[in-house]
Amino acid sequence: MPRRTLLFILPITVWLAGCAGSSQGPPVACTATFAFISLTVRNQDSTPATDVIVLDTVLRTAAGFAVPQDSGLLNTGVYDVFDDNYLSVIRHSGDSVRVTGIRTPKRFSTTFFIDSPDGCHVHKVSGPSSVTLQ
Repeated sequence: MPRRTLLFILPITVWLAGCAGSSQGPPVACTATFAFISLTVRNQDSTPATDVIVLDTVLRTAAGFAVPQDSGLLNTGVYDVFDDNYLSVIRHSGDSVRVTGIRTPKRFSTTFFIDSPDGCHVHKVSGPSSVTLQ
């Protein structure tokens, strides 16, 4: 294939691999990185909390869902609270997301503001880095 043809095909390929599904602006080329937002959960004695169920609710829409956890995590007490799998439930400009963690009879509840300015990956604008079960 001539070099000139390759130079023409490459930009088209990158454009097609972008976030063409975005209705909030022109498509951009997304990276293959998988973004997630994590939170450290502690017991009242400051030890890492285990077996916490994480539930999210997008406050604008009241859409709620459970966030599956990787049982093979090396960092006990660290939980994913939002990731690129849920990109479609928030606006690119951002949404408030209520995150609730339950390990009966204890629980926590906190709010994050999460956006996706590039339309490709989630990004924590605000929210805690750790919480304590109460």
